[in-house]
Amino acid sequence: MDTIAGVSFAHIGKHTPLLLTGNNMVPSVVEEYIKSVKPIPPKDMPRPPFMHGFILGDISYITYPAQVMINKILSIDHEMMSMD
Repeated sequence: MDTIAGVSFAHIGKHTPLLLTGNNMVPSVVEEYIKSVKPIPPKDMPRPPFMHGFILGDISYITYPAQVMINKILSIDHEMMSMD
């Protein structure tokens, strides 16, 4: 029920879709979707655009490692700085 209530919050301003994950993992279909909509900034861009995501629930719903994985998938800095 918490997730359903949070969907309208996530839509305001950022228009983020609802992407469902497991407690301790990000399904490959979710990862591929995020990568398909993530902009690829030019190398000479001084500051990258930002991808936004809202994680609804505490670590009993989605573990910290899964949250880190989502952040890494959303991050454009990793590509711009050749980070892995």
